[in-house]
Amino acid sequence: MNELRINLLQYDILWHDVEGNHAKIQKLCEDMPQCHLLILPEMFNTGFSMEPHLFGNTAAEQGIELMRQLSETYQTSVVGSLITLDSGKYFNRLYFITPEGDEYSYDKKHLFSLAGEEKVYTPGKERILVEYLGWKICPLICYDLRFPVWSRQRPEEYYDLLLYVANWPQRRSHAWRSLLPARAIENMAYVAGVNRIGYDAKGVYHSGDSAVFDVLGQSLATASEGREEVISANLSKSNLSELRESLGFLRDADRFELH
Repeated sequence: MNELRINLLQYDILWHDVEGNHAKIQKLCEDMPQCHLLILPEMFNTGFSMEPHLFGNTAAEQGIELMRQLSETYQTSVVGSLITLDSGKYFNRLYFITPEGDEYSYDKKHLFSLAGEEKVYTPGKERILVEYLGWKICPLICYDLRFPVWSRQRPEEYYDLLLYVANWPQRRSHAWRSLLPARAIENMAYVAGVNRIGYDAKGVYHSGDSAVFDVLGQSLATASEGREEVISANLSKSNLSELRESLGFLRDADRFELH
């Protein structure tokens, strides 16, 4: 498929209110444009909580069921992260669910030590690539954005779209707005970042700034600051391929290795 249409849901996540957040998501989706990929923020039904014991695996089970319902109703893939209990350990786990019934998951690699995330969650070890409608998609989570080696294109398997689901505070929004296009430029890939808005339980404000960038780091869509809304963008596979071929930047790139 040459064109991939994506929607990003930016909203004020209600603290620890799974049902309330699901109702918000369903309401926002009612009038959204048709899309192939619907992207929700990090921990979309609880907020960025350091109290996973309050939920066990309930938030994940209910969140996955909502994602399946949205995927079936709107015939789109749905992406978002949830508090997940697996083999006695908690993970900040991203799920990618397709209308065909395929499901993929990625565990957040870089845990946010400033909030003590590493004290309650277990880090992931592997990056994943999801192939969907002829597109290769690399889904990552929030703090991963600060670490370019983890998202770096690998010659043996390039991706087309890099996406981040986040709870990124307004006090560091300059980094968010700067690093998203940087990741697009250095990897010659589309980049989408969806962030929450509003105050969390600790009084930390989130301005949103959800956005989509093309392979040259130019903005395709930007959300209004502090506003609940759906933003959309159309991504072109032929445009991506033509720019990669004509400019050749990836052929000249250094190869980074993780140890």
